[in-house]
Amino acid sequence: MSTHRVFYDNKRLSTAVVTKKGDFLQVFPSKQVFESETHWKKHWQDEILRKVRFEEEKPKPKPAVKKVEDMSREELVQLLLRVGVTGISKAPPPKKAETSSKKSEKPAPTPAPTPTPTPPAPSQLKWTFNEKKRKHTFPAGKYYIGDLCYALQEDIYDNVFGGQGYDEGLYSSDLGSFMMHGTGGDGEFKGSDGYGYPVDAGLIGIASLACCNPEKDLYGGKVFTFDKPVECSFNDEAFTFYSGDFYLRISNWGDYDNEYEEEGDCLTEDE
Repeated sequence: MSTHRVFYDNKRLSTAVVTKKGDFLQVFPSKQVFESETHWKKHWQDEILRKVRFEEEKPKPKPAVKKVEDMSREELVQLLLRVGVTGISKAPPPKKAETSSKKSEKPAPTPAPTPTPTPPAPSQLKWTFNEKKRKHTFPAGKYYIGDLCYALQEDIYDNVFGGQGYDEGLYSSDLGSFMMHGTGGDGEFKGSDGYGYPVDAGLIGIASLACCNPEKDLYGGKVFTFDKPVECSFNDEAFTFYSGDFYLRISNWGDYDNEYEEEGDCLTEDE
């Protein structure tokens, strides 16, 4: 599976993937199948051109008119001369001698503002990777469960996950953790909750929401809020998740290359 993205003005406009069947599937901002990558690019080139034209056609703001009471003496003189008033001296009136006995004090210099440090990119944090990890207990919190290619931040997916050759296992940092296991193929994998989890990268996993895109950009999987620690285990048969009375089992035997029929950008338990 290969992932393609379109950016404009440092903002992501679209993400698309090439499925195993060769279809060009756009997964953000909406699910849509294009005939080819060329067709998809042409669509977003036209959209960017429309945005540029819209910005160019915006009415430009008129210059602010300065109020008379806010004008300096020189500006008032110039204004009166332009409207034909004569007999006005351009020279300012003489300054009165200061009678105050107080010594003039220089104002204290304003300290320079302390620059706000730029936080490091997620991939620059210290990450640990355990490729043999098949069972792990995550702390209580919000988590995404599904194909992580739809959810992880691009920097984490490309540089942390990709930095290990996209190997399955447990990845941990101060930001959060994620763990996944291969499915052996793409398609739809049924969960004990009755939902068919779509897979396009050959894996299913769990990720702290801090490692993911904003919830409005998530697709395909589900977001769960756990009040208690959640125990996750993966094997060749299934993926299981326990937290208190919560139990979820996703079979590792999927309906490979099944066409997805669900609509919408994200299915979550928190909506």
